[in-house]
Amino acid sequence: MPESIEQDAILCRRLSVGDEQAFTVLYQRHSPIVYRYARSLGGDPTLADEIVQEAFLVLIRRPASFDPQRGELTPWLLGVARRMLAKRRSLDARALPLDVEGPQGDPPAPDLDALEALTRQERMACLRHAIEGLPSEFREVITLCDLEEISYQQAAEILETPVGTVRSRLHRARGLLARKLTALLPGAAKSLEEKPR
Repeated sequence: MPESIEQDAILCRRLSVGDEQAFTVLYQRHSPIVYRYARSLGGDPTLADEIVQEAFLVLIRRPASFDPQRGELTPWLLGVARRMLAKRRSLDARALPLDVEGPQGDPPAPDLDALEALTRQERMACLRHAIEGLPSEFREVITLCDLEEISYQQAAEILETPVGTVRSRLHRARGLLARKLTALLPGAAKSLEEKPR
């Protein structure tokens, strides 16, 4: 068993007996990716915060439900977050904007001049818009595999689907995204279609 899985398993056992420090370590280690995932799929920072809290409440209430023999804690938490997002969507059908840049956005690099920074912001806005326009099953795999760099196997666990389905959806999602980006940013989509995994 890899060291990170073993560490998380130990922390979950400590959490099951009320160890607050174990929870703090787990939260600091895993909450940023759960937040980015929820924010990417839900758009709203408040909703993303709520999803993070709810996912960790599940872990607090049932730490033994994480089985380290089946894989890492991050995909398990992302699976919980995914189910909660789906439940929220079924309760509230309103469309939320997608934000790919993360909790506070990625600031432009300090060495960029104003024109380069503006161009970068425009490209990010186009990317957000293009991803937002993808069907949800494609938006999920792009978010997990390309934005969060989750492995195909972990994405399959989160999405509760075979690895082959993840690969197929990702291939189709990249193609759709490339076509959308070609219309918005000529030349930018070529590297996306060629991205190996």
